[in-house]
Amino acid sequence: MRTKTFYLFISVFLLLEICLNAQSFKYGLTAGLDIAKAYTTNIHIRDDNSRLYDPMISYNVNGYLGYKSTGFWGISFEPGYIQKGGAQRYETETKEDDIRIQLNYIQMPVLFDIYVTNKIFISVGPELAYMISATSKSMEGLYDIWDLYNRNFEVSGLIGINFNVIKNFDIGIRYNHGITWISKVIYFDTDNNIKTPSEEFNQYLQVFLRFKI
Repeated sequence: MRTKTFYLFISVFLLLEICLNAQSFKYGLTAGLDIAKAYTTNIHIRDDNSRLYDPMISYNVNGYLGYKSTGFWGISFEPGYIQKGGAQRYETETKEDDIRIQLNYIQMPVLFDIYVTNKIFISVGPELAYMISATSKSMEGLYDIWDLYNRNFEVSGLIGINFNVIKNFDIGIRYNHGITWISKVIYFDTDNNIKTPSEEFNQYLQVFLRFKI
């Protein structure tokens, strides 16, 4: 019991020490323009694995809570919303057959910030995300495809570079790559033997603006 009390006391003390140094905390909003392109491994029904999905333009809107130490490091949390997925385009004369696969997530990047200079810092860390809806959008309409995805919780890795333009305004670019798959398909050969599973992952490239107070 004394050990638990001691650890609780230390935790509260450290939290108060950080809070008293208020200038080290920054709050704000982040908005990004994303190029999303899901990819699939071990595709057994197509020759060109890379073209199962084409890039599509999407977006994200996030809150921001960042802490910078007196040294070269900091940590930041960015809870918010992002649309992932990809486009499926077909070589026809019109775009009537083109489809947007829209996977909507609540996300939480947890990033370790490394300050190269006072103006430039690199962010790296995991992103936790939970799929809240999945739709396919075409000229024919919007359809629910939630049942096509086996896993709603996603873990991915993120790396980016940030530039502090002025005191309360950042711009940056980052890349995210899925670690856990979001859907899995099992294929069988002609002898009914299981082939290597085909797994689908998210990835995106993002350009963002951040306003801090």
